[in-house]
Amino acid sequence: MIELLIVRQYRQSDHDAVLKLHIDGLNQFNASVGNPALDQDLNNIQEHYLLNDGEFFVGTINEEIVAMGAYRKRDRDTAELKRIRVDREHQRKGFGQLILNALEASAKSKGYKILLLDTTSNQVPAQKLFIKNGYIEKSRKLFGELEVIFYEKNIAVREVSSLAQKFFLTDLDGTLLRSNAALSEYTIDVLSAALNKGHIISYATARSFLSSNKIVSAVPWKYPIILYNGAIVFDPVTNKVLDGHWLGKQITDEIVSIGRGKSLIPFLFALDEGDDERVLHEKLSRKGDISFYESRPNDPRFAEVTRLVCPESYRTLIITYIGLAEELEPLKSEVEKRYGDEVHIHFMKDQYIENHFFLEISHRKANKREGLKKWAGLMNCNPEDVTVFGDNLNDLGMFEIAGTKIAVSNANEKLLQLASTVVECNDEDGVAKYIERLLEGQVDSGVRKVKI
Repeated sequence: MIELLIVRQYRQSDHDAVLKLHIDGLNQFNASVGNPALDQDLNNIQEHYLLNDGEFFVGTINEEIVAMGAYRKRDRDTAELKRIRVDREHQRKGFGQLILNALEASAKSKGYKILLLDTTSNQVPAQKLFIKNGYIEKSRKLFGELEVIFYEKNIAVREVSSLAQKFFLTDLDGTLLRSNAALSEYTIDVLSAALNKGHIISYATARSFLSSNKIVSAVPWKYPIILYNGAIVFDPVTNKVLDGHWLGKQITDEIVSIGRGKSLIPFLFALDEGDDERVLHEKLSRKGDISFYESRPNDPRFAEVTRLVCPESYRTLIITYIGLAEELEPLKSEVEKRYGDEVHIHFMKDQYIENHFFLEISHRKANKREGLKKWAGLMNCNPEDVTVFGDNLNDLGMFEIAGTKIAVSNANEKLLQLASTVVECNDEDGVAKYIERLLEGQVDSGVRKVKI
């Protein structure tokens, strides 16, 4: 199930749920040292954390607390991370990473330079999370029969200078992801290490945040991401929409009406008045629509309506039609003829539904070219400073303006012709291998046509 975690500050009314989550977490891994005095901070979170130059975050799904984490002041430069927990039914979904990201960002904003934390040798998932995020083991100590591991991380100084810092923006499906729509452990390790050294790595995808985060959350993404092929720039740490382009209600309803005249009903991807993602559709009967819907089981964004129209308070991100090429091409031609450059139209073969194509209609600036421009502005760099990776036609805009463009060997021929370098295919981790080689000084970052 795809679920969106909302991270917020602790409230007094959260106390019982926080205490239960803490105890359940210790019991799951037999991690209690048997000293109740060590848990006294949870009886007065205001005093120990919020009023002590610290922070205490909880993560909620539908207002239920399923994750938490905190830090408190050790000295002027040092804070101690505490109580990072994720409910066992919600583990392996990237929620621990989201809590850790929020804690680190908050600690930096308060001027802390060093973060300390500890965990037990029984809590292997926690150890992997901390090591992946650059925490260095400093010592171990026995408390009875339980071994406690102590970690430290310097968050004040980047591992690389601004001159050596690299900017990377990668597509997901067909590029960073393997053909099974998953990241390899090697790719996770390479990207995590590069991020922890201060390099800026993010992604630009046709997917939503919910859909993409489900499959890439093992990487500690820290920087804005581009969603819906450029319709949204989104902060994965705060879960906030930073910028975007969307269609108005009138043009949305007109395009839906044109499709209806050809017996085609789309999925309507939109933001509601609270910036939450919504996907509206009528009763599904066509093979492509059903396959797409079933590939996202229990997705809370989807809602069936009797007759599809854009609600007054919604902002349309993408109108998506799925079908055979001969079904969609007449609709594409009519929309192009009627609206010209008022809209952006993307038509491509789907990678997962056999013989089916996607026809996506959005705001004229809702594309990866414009998304890269906005992203570069947020990163205080120019598009020419960015290395982009892609495989399909929706990546062409990035390739046209980026300084360095890297195509995986399975890419569309148009991207292969524009590429500075062609690397191994997505199933051979071409993106991660290139980044690793570049950061180790094994490949030239300049523009050159090389097949590796």
